Order: sequence, then structure tokens, then C-alpha cells
Amino acid sequence: MAPGRSRILFVDDYPALLAALRLALRSERARWEVELAAGPEAALVLLEGQPYDVVVSDLEMPGMSGPELLEVVREKTPQTARLIMSGQLEPRAFARSAAVMHRFVPKPCPVPELKATLHQILELKGQLGGEVLRAVSGAVDLPSAPLVYLQLTRAAAEPSTSVKDLADIVERDPAISARLLALARSAFFGAGTPVDGVEGAIARLGVELTRMLALAAHALAAGSNDPGLPPRLRVSALQREALLGARLARTLATERPEAAFVAALLRKLGVLVMLRSHRAALCALDAREGDEGASPAERRLLGVTLPEVGACLLGLWGLGAEVVDAVLHQRETPQPGPLTTRGAVWAAGAVAEQHAGGRPALDREGLDALGLVPELPQWRQALAELDRQPG
Repeated sequence: MAPGRSRILFVDDYPALLAALRLALRSERARWEVELAAGPEAALVLLEGQPYDVVVSDLEMPGMSGPELLEVVREKTPQTARLIMSGQLEPRAFARSAAVMHRFVPKPCPVPELKATLHQILELKGQLGGEVLRAVSGAVDLPSAPLVYLQLTRAAAEPSTSVKDLADIVERDPAISARLLALARSAFFGAGTPVDGVEGAIARLGVELTRMLALAAHALAAGSNDPGLPPRLRVSALQREALLGARLARTLATERPEAAFVAALLRKLGVLVMLRSHRAALCALDAREGDEGASPAERRLLGVTLPEVGACLLGLWGLGAEVVDAVLHQRETPQPGPLTTRGAVWAAGAVAEQHAGGRPALDREGLDALGLVPELPQWRQALAELDRQPG
């Protein structure tokens, strides 16, 4: 293997597909070492060697299914990104794969789309490092992107898809349908005007925001309201803070306000993920005293920061670089100038967290450099008004 090349393993029991993959990816051989396994038995032999950066497996194979193979990969090398490639995007097949896969790839997959998916995952691993992916993969019951999100993504790519087709997909999940309707009917998105059903909600919100909100609704439902948790770590508090910050971020962003909304809504995803496997450490972080900052304390107790975990999972789910970047850098004061998505998420998150009872003091110097200090009273008033709104 040439130095610096990423290792990718494709596993499928259909030789013609493996041959087509080899030919399609030949142009990437300077940076990717692609290996092909004709079925799970051959894959298990290869997995005894050097670890792979990415393993892409078929869903159904003789002797061992794709999810069973990826479970072996997770146990051997949790830092390896795990993908399922299949033509079966239906609830039963998805449920079997959800617990072990990071990303679902449709079969057949256009070569440019496959290359873009692999490039994004490898770039994410290079940016965050293997330890972050190891921490994410080691979380108990790691949440996968919801089936509704994957189906919406696939349908939206088809030119013939109508709003009704998208509504039919969303309506299969009552919880996500209810959340989309609540948001579309809220004063924040539609000046309180009526909206008729899920189809009307999608027409108002737009396809891209609908897709992102389906993902966010699923992710934010993954927490717990266990009374044994500190109040700020209970899912109801995290959801409320996330929604307040998202609404403020959308008003602050000078470009792409919907991206700022989604990034702010998902900025605490790392907390929800790590609570599943590191509850005691997160409770200790919540109770900490003294001057130690959040990121150093998280590295000491967890080995990674919570924004890194959230950004890693969002990147594996396939969210755009703009949202992933804003979640990853949510604690870093932006440079003076127009508020980008990252800057809007930083400012809105800090204000919403303090409003919700969080301890961190506002970085007034950073806000002042951005010319935002005079806006603080107005923001606090807006948050107080939003806080009084139901849902």
C-alpha cells in the first residue's frame, strides 16, 4: 500500500458488481486502495489484516448478512466507517442494518455519488481523527439516520418526485409528521397562518428543510427524561434549548438561514449520543466547578469533545459540510464580519444556553467584535417570547 492511501473494502457476492466497482474506481487509485471481497467469508479473511478506513457491504449474502459482517467490523476496528449498499430501502431491511451502519448507499449507485460519499467520509475521518469515530462507534445503541430521512433524500433526487410523494413518505412516521406540522404552523415559519396537512407543511418549509427537520426530530428524540439526570441533560431541556437556539440562529445568519437553523438545532447531538454510554462522565461534566473549560474537561473525561462527536455523526449521516463545520466549531468565536452559518450558530447557541440556565458566561468581547452586543436585549426578549410558545 502506498503511503497515505485510504483503504476501502467492498463486500458483495455478485462478481459482476465487484468488477464494475473496480473499473469505476480506478481513477482514484492514487489516493484509495480498493479491495474487493466476493462474499463474507473472503471479507473475514481480509479483515484479519490491516484495518480499513471504510467497509461497504451488501445487505443480503449467503452465510452471513451485511449487518452481521459489519458487527464484526465494529468489534475489530470501531474506527472503521461502515456502509450498507443495497437496493432494499424498506423498513424491515433498514431495521436490520440501522444498529451497525453509519450510512446507507443505494444500489445501483451512480459512480459520482459513490465517489462523493466515500470522499466525504474519508475527509471527515482525516479532519477529526480515528479516536472520535471510535468514540462515536463505541456509544451504546448508536442512533442511525432515520428511514424517513433516507427515503426523502432518495426521492428528492428524482426529477419526477412531487410534493405529494414526499408527503406520503413523511406520513409513514407519525412522530416526525407531527413535528413538521407543528413547525410549519408556528408563527416562526408561517406567521401563524394555517397549513393543511403534511403536504402543505412541505410546501411551506421546502424539501431541503423538511429533510433536515426529519433528521433532527429523530435525533432529538433519542434522549431521556430520567429524573436521575441533571435537569440540563434531560431530553426535554436539550430539545427546548436546541429549538430556541435554532430559531435565533435562523434570524442571525446573513446567508443560508436554513443551514444555520438545522446546525443550531443539532449542536447538542454529541450530548445525546454520549449519554448512552458515558452517563456518569457527562453528569460529572455538568457538575464541574472551577475555571476548566468545557472542551479540556471533555477531553480529560471522554477523550473527545462533545461537538466533535456530534459533527462526526452528522458527517457520517451525510449532512453537508456547512452544517457539520458549524456543529464542530460551535464554541469558537468567529472572525469579525458578516455572520456565516458557523458564526450564527456560535452566537445563538451561547445566548440560548445561557437563557436556558447554562453556566457559561457570554463572550461579550467576541460579540462586541461582531457588533452584536447592542442586540442582546432584543435577542433575550425574543427568546423569552419564543419560550412562552407551546411546542
